[in-house]
Amino acid sequence: MRKLIVLLACLCLSFPIFGQRNTAAISGTTTDPTGAVVPAAQVTAVQASTGTTTRTRSNDSGFYQIPNLTAGMYSLRVEHAGFQVYVQEGIVLQVDQSATVNVALKVGSQAESVTITEEPPLVDVRTQTLTTVITPQMARELPLNGRNVLQLMTLAPDVSPGGSRCFGQGASRPESKVTFVSASGARSNETAFYLDGGINEDPYTEIANIFPNPDAIQEFSVQSNSYSARFGGRGGGVVNAATRSGGNQFHGSAFEFVRNHNFNAKNYFATSDDGLKRNQYGFSLGGPVQKNKTFFFASWQGTKLRSVPTQNVAVTPTAAQLAGDFSAIGTQLVDPDTNAPFAGNQIPSSRLDPIALKVLSTVPVGAADSGLSFYQTHSQTNDNQWVFRADHNFGEKFRVSARYLYDRLDRPGSFINNNILSVSDDAYWKSQNITLNGTYLPRPNLVGNLTLTYNRVVNIQLGPKKVPGWVGLGVNVADEVAGADVSGGSGFYLAVDGYFSAEWDPLYRVPRSEYDISNNWTYIRGPHTIEFGGEIIREQNILAQIFLSQGYFDFSSQLSGDNLLDFMLGKPTDFQQFSPIYESLYRTLPALYVNDSWKANRRLTVNLGVRWEPWKMFYEQANQISIFTIGDAAKGVRSAVYPNLPPGELVPGDPGVLKTAVKSFYHIFDPRIGLAWDVFGNGRTSVRAGFGIYHDFINVNSNNDTISAPPWALSVDIPFPVSLKDPYQEHDVPFPAFRPFAHSQTFAFPFFGNEFDPSLAYPVIQQWNLAFERQLPKGFMVRAAYEGMQSYHLFGGVEQNAAVYIPGQSTFENVQDRRPMGQYFTSNSINTATGTASFNGLTLSLEKRATQGLTFLAGFRWAKMLDDLNGAGTSLGQSDYTTSDPKFDRGLSSVDVNKQFIGSYVWQLPTARSLGFFGRHVIGGWQSSGILTLRAGFPFSVLSGLDYSYSGNGIDRADLIGDPHLSGDRPKAAKLRKWFNTAAFAFNAPGTFGTSGRDILRNPGVATFDFSLSKAFPLKFGHFAETQRIDFRAEAFNLFNHPNYGRPDRTLTHRNFGRILSTVTDPRMLQFALRYSF
Repeated sequence: MRKLIVLLACLCLSFPIFGQRNTAAISGTTTDPTGAVVPAAQVTAVQASTGTTTRTRSNDSGFYQIPNLTAGMYSLRVEHAGFQVYVQEGIVLQVDQSATVNVALKVGSQAESVTITEEPPLVDVRTQTLTTVITPQMARELPLNGRNVLQLMTLAPDVSPGGSRCFGQGASRPESKVTFVSASGARSNETAFYLDGGINEDPYTEIANIFPNPDAIQEFSVQSNSYSARFGGRGGGVVNAATRSGGNQFHGSAFEFVRNHNFNAKNYFATSDDGLKRNQYGFSLGGPVQKNKTFFFASWQGTKLRSVPTQNVAVTPTAAQLAGDFSAIGTQLVDPDTNAPFAGNQIPSSRLDPIALKVLSTVPVGAADSGLSFYQTHSQTNDNQWVFRADHNFGEKFRVSARYLYDRLDRPGSFINNNILSVSDDAYWKSQNITLNGTYLPRPNLVGNLTLTYNRVVNIQLGPKKVPGWVGLGVNVADEVAGADVSGGSGFYLAVDGYFSAEWDPLYRVPRSEYDISNNWTYIRGPHTIEFGGEIIREQNILAQIFLSQGYFDFSSQLSGDNLLDFMLGKPTDFQQFSPIYESLYRTLPALYVNDSWKANRRLTVNLGVRWEPWKMFYEQANQISIFTIGDAAKGVRSAVYPNLPPGELVPGDPGVLKTAVKSFYHIFDPRIGLAWDVFGNGRTSVRAGFGIYHDFINVNSNNDTISAPPWALSVDIPFPVSLKDPYQEHDVPFPAFRPFAHSQTFAFPFFGNEFDPSLAYPVIQQWNLAFERQLPKGFMVRAAYEGMQSYHLFGGVEQNAAVYIPGQSTFENVQDRRPMGQYFTSNSINTATGTASFNGLTLSLEKRATQGLTFLAGFRWAKMLDDLNGAGTSLGQSDYTTSDPKFDRGLSSVDVNKQFIGSYVWQLPTARSLGFFGRHVIGGWQSSGILTLRAGFPFSVLSGLDYSYSGNGIDRADLIGDPHLSGDRPKAAKLRKWFNTAAFAFNAPGTFGTSGRDILRNPGVATFDFSLSKAFPLKFGHFAETQRIDFRAEAFNLFNHPNYGRPDRTLTHRNFGRILSTVTDPRMLQFALRYSF
């Protein structure tokens, strides 16, 4: 295998070229006035902005194709002896577009010419891929809260958000607000991101790295279904973006966008506004160094954000509860030590734990009727982004480009009003992406590309120094683990189920890098357009984390009948503590592919492709990885490397254990098949169909889980410790711990286990579609598409040590005694791949390119997605199964959006030139744009809140005993108090996991309209008198201030069960901008 990778690297580097994937193509047929084909016609494409010229000739069938063109505006010139010269201007090519321009030559002298200004149809008659393009005008003119262009991914009608707050508060980078989307039913972390032909992802999170600001982005496409073998590594969609470049004319901009809390509406649940002040400002500049040869482009954007959000909500103790008065709770509370009832639910002050009271002194007091507490947090960020790009043409056969993207965001920590719920750590993110591109055309029918990309993200977070952790509060735990860098501050983890939680770590440091070499060739021979090439990706991830260094206390078992009272009595459900985690992961991923686009006749194109892409796990520098099998555990097989590990847990160095724990698969060949039928042969109507098989790679977080458990880290997991003050009472303290651990190291049993299943298989994702497209008058194009997806072997966790239910003998407290390997493990989850998913959807869309001042894109989707594990966001992107039977969890996906409508427009209002100066300067120059979003809510399950299965999993669902739905005609206040029929649910019967299905209810839907209105003022002076202008812009996000409510409290034991306490989008927010451009 190493020889193959070396050979592939040599192949990629053997050509002195650079190139890119985010290109476009022009193709068509040359004919005479009778319709007969005209072979050997010379076809020339000239890019308007740079003068770059590309030539080819039509073949014996009259077919021509010019691939690998940079997105932008072109003119096309066709010449042949005996015919007039054909010129078509204003051809706009978009990223990943294959435009069809059929040329009908007229008999005459070559001294004569005929010029066509009509744009080619938007209909795709060449590929099977379903693609939506976000044009330069859309990226710069549509209202964007935070100027994050990736928000526009959801304008694609077959793309939906992968979480309820993916784009809240106008995210300006992935780390601050994660950009998860689901394309054509794929999981939320299965979308690939490319920038200027090079990969632009965070290899740690599998989401996008930082993308350029709108003034630096040219455009991007979203390929959502059945993309070609040229792309791989993911099983969902492909986002392919291009940055702006210089040209023969200087162009640039200077801008500032301002938001202020004085212009914003208040969050529906908040008691005051958020105090927001945000300024985003910067410039862009591009132009020639040498005309038609060398060009440059540069951009900078700075962002300063200051806010004090007030919509944060938690359930906290009321004044009465702090005094020991729990009489407002209707159930009888008991003393966990004696099981005797507290008379009148009055708790003697002598029974209240002093450490719990210290913590509660730093928590705001809840409202008397509901316990709700709205509190402030402080957000302060400084973000600076730079983009530099250079392009050079060495002639018609060789051109190169280089681009550097840099972004750094700093966020100081906060601690407001002595409230630990407001704590945030000091953090900074630094992102870089360098891409070298070029194209080499040795012959008119052969084009070669090479892309070199370096991608790096660094994230460092340090815990607060002025806020005490558990040690500072008087808990008897180790104040630090030997050898750990605790310069960041304290550590604190607390969760009181149904009430509040707070958490922070002393240190979290994750630098990661990615290197990508991609070589691609396009060869045109007769009716065949053959693409072939390969790539090598090298990923490196380093993790240093002091995690739960002072312990984690969980209160969720209602030992007294109420979790808050459990906390105030100092009776935890569980206590965990870990030594520091250190990890260095790397892997090399090679790939080869070939595509053949065969024009079977003038109307039918057949696309065939295959991609070879081995599936490989990460290597860890110190071989920190573990496997576990029930079979070895039953046989008593122990590790020879670490003999004190539990039976069944083995590590590299043990017989038969690989350094990657799981074997690699080198035999993977993913096929791609597609048909494109130009129904009438004029490029205006098409029927397309596609099918492809893809696979996805395991992410870094799965390895992180394994190194947090022995033998790579020492951990303690104590169910039902005696007290909050002294959780180690009756238990050994394994800390301090010294790394590296000796092979004779002993471990504190039982501990939380996490290992790999050595038989883990790679995920298989199948996609297919059938689409109809029709070009309509006035530049409109309509599409109707059916899309399908089926996935197997999806990543997930399976519990291996669930407690066995014994009728009449099972209690919360004896759960550990009933676990099959209770003397060694508490929970023991293995990382495996048994998940399945399916998707079927119908999409209708209407699109209009920028003609007559209007750009329009609207789409409706009706779909259904089923799976048996939740979407991305946990260790493997999934959560554990509720039971060992996946069928029990088969249901609607947590990211299923069964109905959605997304519409966007940019409209330049016509100028009343007949009214002279008044018409041109007062009435003229106005522009309006907007985005309308109507989307169904995400599904959710109703939870019991208590472990009545007595399995120790803690994820039991409630029993369904009635109709859970309530009338939608109720007043809004009634809906917020009770979104669903809470009386339809009851606690699950002992020894069962609940009779209610998974994700049987839905959150409220989302309805927003973002609006922008701008006025352009031409500046008719100076060197750029013909093009320079100033735009004043006013934008309103959620213009009608429609509150979009979040998921109701879904846990039966919670005080606010069924009640909605949050929103998933912002209230109306206004933004004003000035932008100078030329």
